[in-house]
Amino acid sequence: MKTSTWTGAKRSITEYNPRRQKLKIGITLPRAIEEVFFTDILTHSPYVEVEATWFLDREGREKIKSLLESNKIVSVHLPLGEDYDISFPPTKNKAIDTIKRILDNLPDKKLKLILHPGDTLKKGEREEARAPLSLASIQEILSLLRGTPWEISLENMPPGYVGSSLYFLKFLFKELATEKVGMCLDTGHGNLSGTLPQLIENFAEKIVTFHLHDNDKSGDKHLQIPYGTIKWERIIPYTRNKNIILESPPWGRASISWMLKEAVALIEGRMAKQEGYYLCCPRCKHFLLEEKGKKVCYCEAS
Repeated sequence: MKTSTWTGAKRSITEYNPRRQKLKIGITLPRAIEEVFFTDILTHSPYVEVEATWFLDREGREKIKSLLESNKIVSVHLPLGEDYDISFPPTKNKAIDTIKRILDNLPDKKLKLILHPGDTLKKGEREEARAPLSLASIQEILSLLRGTPWEISLENMPPGYVGSSLYFLKFLFKELATEKVGMCLDTGHGNLSGTLPQLIENFAEKIVTFHLHDNDKSGDKHLQIPYGTIKWERIIPYTRNKNIILESPPWGRASISWMLKEAVALIEGRMAKQEGYYLCCPRCKHFLLEEKGKKVCYCEAS
């Protein structure tokens, strides 16, 4: 690479022509969140995905009432974790009962309900052994959605979890042949499982929501895009007209608004590049954005 005052990121990129789109991009809003981040997300993010636990009590519902009234909530993540594993007999009933309580408190608006097809596999357990109960549980949840505007989006999971393999996901979508079921493609999980290109290839028509975060394949680190190893130029064209949710904290302790700014620049093809590399600032280590013929970074804008 030619000498430059800007250092190049270590990952090369290929050229692509991003199609301009009206971005529907937001940030995930967990229940356990510090007040300062809650306020920042509400102030700067045009859309959010909320954890379903916000709907389980009056305090939570009141906290997000303004988001519902302003239609900023585009998706709701149903309960997750080992205690709410719909594919595991000891926890299946608790998971379904909790989902019923949540549905009783959801507004009568079109929302995507993000659902994990299962949680962690036990030592020596094969994923396919969980398939029958995972399917039956999803069908039971679908029966609860009859006559409602809500839809389910099944999320691909990381290695060691139910729903990480192409085989498992293909099985579910084949058996659940209904418009009420789409896919939430989690890029970080796909990168860890090594199936991200295959997920795009096999489920492009099913994807309704993207969970965007990055990692270096050493763990589910939820790094801000594009600060890991994912080849984003292969993913971005498929995000057109989809719900896009950022599932990460800002890189390098930047602000929520700057994280959104960088994400939009990446999706719109305005990340600065040179000879096949994204360029980053040697001071703040943030990638450079192209704005009005100039290259800008976080340390200059902050």
